[in-house]
Formats: sequence, structure tokens, C-alpha cells
Amino acid sequence: MKMKFAPQDNDLRNNKDLKSILIVLKGQLKAKGFTYADLAMYLEVSEVTVKRILTGRSLSLRSIMAICDFLNITFLDMASLAKMQSGHEVYVLNSEQDKFFAANPHCYIIFINLYRRTSVEKVMADWNLTEKSFFNLLRTFEKLKLIDLYSNNYFKFKMSGLVRVPQGYLSKVLVKYDQKFLQYIHESSGNNKNRIFQSSEVLLSPNHIEEFKAVMIKTIKEFNDNAYFDETMIPQSKTQSVRLLVAFSPYESDWKQN
Repeated sequence: MKMKFAPQDNDLRNNKDLKSILIVLKGQLKAKGFTYADLAMYLEVSEVTVKRILTGRSLSLRSIMAICDFLNITFLDMASLAKMQSGHEVYVLNSEQDKFFAANPHCYIIFINLYRRTSVEKVMADWNLTEKSFFNLLRTFEKLKLIDLYSNNYFKFKMSGLVRVPQGYLSKVLVKYDQKFLQYIHESSGNNKNRIFQSSEVLLSPNHIEEFKAVMIKTIKEFNDNAYFDETMIPQSKTQSVRLLVAFSPYESDWKQN
């Protein structure tokens, strides 16, 4: 028995990015006062064909470009609108999943590695899993409603986008990994050109606290934007694991306490 990732769904109508593009195109048509009949005349096709295109059944890059020309917007502008419309999907672990992974943090790492499309063979080798133990773990993931298991030994994830840990049981367990990360950062101060570490306790006005918080939020968003792109578009062999730890809060150290 060899478990495998389920084949990708080739039906474009199920592609979330394409759905966002269709929403934008239909929204632009409505905003600019055009009808399907107007677009059909421009494309020199029937109105029925236009309806098929805008439901994703007869969509192609050529037709998208043609509709962009009709709407007098560039393809890149349309793509930017689609990105803003959809945002990045985020899947937050539910309470049951959070409790399980908190009690079994190694299972969380296995799950994340699989979710990042690390090969089944590598995951099994890294964690010394037999086919039976790996299958049993997948059955557990299925019970937690994280994956679907199929009779042909395929499995498929039930979520998409970035997986996030809520403030709960697992986040408390992960604190010790944050501490290890801080220790690593401290000990590798001169050995890692990509390392950034700064700890400062200063006095700030309420206005500057809000301004800096906004900068931090923007930076975190950019970090997540890049992670979303790289994890979904770039082969894992060409990426590197990176850890970001952000902490910012009104706080005064008790320097008298040892």
C-alpha cells in the first residue's frame, strides 16, 4: 500500500484564482454599464458563448485578454483587482485540531510538510514511518477533517491557502520553539548574513505606537504575501525555511527581578 497525493483538479471552474478573475470581469462589465450582448458583439460570438466564458466553462487566456481590451483595462490591472478581491486564503486550525496537535506537535510538523507537498517518501524516511503507521496517521488527519482519503490510496487536503495556528493550546507549545529560535539568533549573530535581531525597550507617544504598529502589520502582510506565492508557485527544492518572530507591546521590564 503506497499513499499518494490526489491528482490536481483540472476543472478550471474550481480554481479559486480564476473565480476571482471572473468576479472582477463581471463586476467591471456592470460598473461600466455594459451588457453580455455588448461583449458578445465585440467578441463576435453569441451571447450564450459569453455566458459560458464568464462562468468559466469556455474560458481561455485569449478570451480574458480580449475582454480586458473591451473593458479598456490591462491584464495586469485586472489581475491586481482579482488579487485584492480574493485576498489570501487562510485556514485557522479549529479547536479539536489545535488540541490534537498540541498533544502531538510532531504530527503537526508532519502535516505541514505534507501540506507543503514534501514527498510521501521523504516524510516517511524523515520520521521513520512504516506504511502502516503513515496510513494510521492519515486516518487521524481524516478524522480531524484535514484531508480526504480515497479507496485508491490517494489523499487530498480539505483546505487551501496558508495554515495558521490560533491563540490556544498549540501556540503555547510553540513558545518553546520561539525560545529555541531566539537562542539560535543570539548564538549565530556573526555567522548568518540574513539574520536580523533587534531588542529595544524605549519610550513612545501613543501616536508613534500606532504608527509603528501599522508598519509592523504591513511588514507581516508582505511576509505572508511572499510566503503564499512561494509556497504555492515555487518548487520546494528552491525555497528555504524561514522563521519570523514579531513581538511589540507596551511593556516595562522589572529590572530588579533576577
